[in-house]
Amino acid sequence: INVAAVQLTAKQQTLVALENDIDKYSVEAKSQGADIVLFPEDDMLNIIYDKPWSKESLFELANSYNSFKKFVGTLSKQLNIIIIAGSTTQIKDGKLYNTALIGLPSGQVIEQDKIYLTPGERKVGYDGSGNNILVLDTPKGRIAVLVCYTSEFADISLELSKIQPDIILVP
Repeated sequence: INVAAVQLTAKQQTLVALENDIDKYSVEAKSQGADIVLFPEDDMLNIIYDKPWSKESLFELANSYNSFKKFVGTLSKQLNIIIIAGSTTQIKDGKLYNTALIGLPSGQVIEQDKIYLTPGERKVGYDGSGNNILVLDTPKGRIAVLVCYTSEFADISLELSKIQPDIILVP
């Protein structure tokens, strides 16, 4: 499995500019033979970079969730590649979640909610967390996706030993 890991520059930018960066790096990764492109956790914070990290700014960020999710699915299908588009803020049942978006070559987008939130995330208002580990069965192998801090906990390691993925990706 060829994975391209991309580190974006943390800076203020519009959603369109961020999507253009993700498009550019995904095209480059595909041209170099990548099967998967992995972007960092919280990459969408760039669109609220000039604001204080607060519950209010996270709710504002969540307004772009559906548009960004659609973009990820379209780009994944267009490039026929798996794109793990980092993570962004999503509102479900009135709660804020840190959710990774995984675009598949079919255009489908799968969500992986962060299971373990950091104390800092809880302090600013994230209050929703996931309860399962995403495993993708692909022609190239089984892939588990964990969002950042979640990868540091023993119960996750125990669960991964049962799942036996070929690769673990951590935006």
